[in-house]
Amino acid sequence: MKVKYPDLWSDSGYTRGINFNFTFQSPYGDPLSIFKYVYVPFFALLAFAMPRQAAENGYVSPFFVRADVPGLFTSDLALISNLSFTRGGANNLWTKDGLPRAIDVSISLMDLYPYLSMNKRISSLSSNPSYAVFLDSFSGMLASIDSRSDEDILNRYFTEMINRVNGEELKGNLMWNKFNTRKSALVKQISERSKASISATVDPTSIPWLHNSSIF
Repeated sequence: MKVKYPDLWSDSGYTRGINFNFTFQSPYGDPLSIFKYVYVPFFALLAFAMPRQAAENGYVSPFFVRADVPGLFTSDLALISNLSFTRGGANNLWTKDGLPRAIDVSISLMDLYPYLSMNKRISSLSSNPSYAVFLDSFSGMLASIDSRSDEDILNRYFTEMINRVNGEELKGNLMWNKFNTRKSALVKQISERSKASISATVDPTSIPWLHNSSIF
């Protein structure tokens, strides 16, 4: 007799990556223009993808990448997993000196922490940063750079992510998460904000308890 047992779950997988395509083309055929419009941006990307020399005939990993394309892709820890290029571009543009007037580049960016699981409750979102970043990306978060500030917007975003996990304050505002040891202060802060918001829209005399008791 053969006995049939149900298949058991062993693990779940998730991958996250994005592809970018670039065309660097010089409007002119002189060497200086080709250097400025083609070579400089191409080698900047190449420097991201290539491993770094460590010793003779030895190398270490390429640079780690922080990347954010609001609504499409966000990663605090990624690598360029593939880079391909075509000198001359799709139209095979060359100068008489043998210099390419265009270079087509395609890169693949892969997240190095491809973990995704849904939360048991909203307060657990702070201990699930990969899922939080996933939701932030879907909501199109990371506002455009404020021209009035020299602050690195991308660094600020990931700092806020870390603060969210650690339960630290952001601009004087407490954050609700499972690690926050000041939950009573947070509840009081939310209560005061709610009462102030209600007070601004209704007549306080019509709601006697509005200023005499806590909403929470």
